[in-house]
Amino acid sequence: MAHHHDHHSHAHGHAGHGHAPDNFGFAFAVGIALNTAFVAAELVFGYAANSLALISDAVHNSSDVNIDHATLQIEARSDACKLAPAEVV
Repeated sequence: MAHHHDHHSHAHGHAGHGHAPDNFGFAFAVGIALNTAFVAAELVFGYAANSLALISDAVHNSSDVNIDHATLQIEARSDACKLAPAEVV
């Protein structure tokens, strides 16, 4: 029994059309807040339970928070300092 597939193109033109927001600042801020709360909870409960695993995970997650915060600041700085393209003389 033969099996046939229709192989027509599913390509769509998206010139000038994107789905991503221009600024991810709010999403990063929410992520930083949630991750910071999670770090605090892990530290408190890790200390209360004498759990080195929870404490070490909290320290690891705090580095993620620092990276997210740095990314947010870099994005804000790049939005404030949009440079014009260099002219060729």
